[in-house]
Amino acid sequence: MAAIQSNHDLSLAVSGKLSSILPKPFLIDGDDITDKDSFFNEFAKKLNFPAYFGKNWDAFYDCMTDLSWLKKHDSYLIIYENPFNFQLQNNEDWKLANQILFEAVDYWKQQKQRMVIVFL
Repeated sequence: MAAIQSNHDLSLAVSGKLSSILPKPFLIDGDDITDKDSFFNEFAKKLNFPAYFGKNWDAFYDCMTDLSWLKKHDSYLIIYENPFNFQLQNNEDWKLANQILFEAVDYWKQQKQRMVIVFL
């Protein structure tokens, strides 16, 4: 077994292990996320948010609990590498982001679908 050298290696290992029960993961690169704008941009890019995404917290919640533009899955896997960069740079927005992510996980659970978010 190869040694894990970085968070990215760990992301690949986690996604490989979970690939049998979850679809291909959405990899969020937290290296450049320092504020809500860069957070919105990374999620919008990686999850292919529609052009009408308003880049505010309400719109982020709406997109995370819709995902109708993605191929339909029973589950969604998001791997967020280096999330602590955002937390250190902007703790208040980090808290809001996490609240919405947890609400999205709960929403999908109520819909009988699974959303898994892994923070590395």
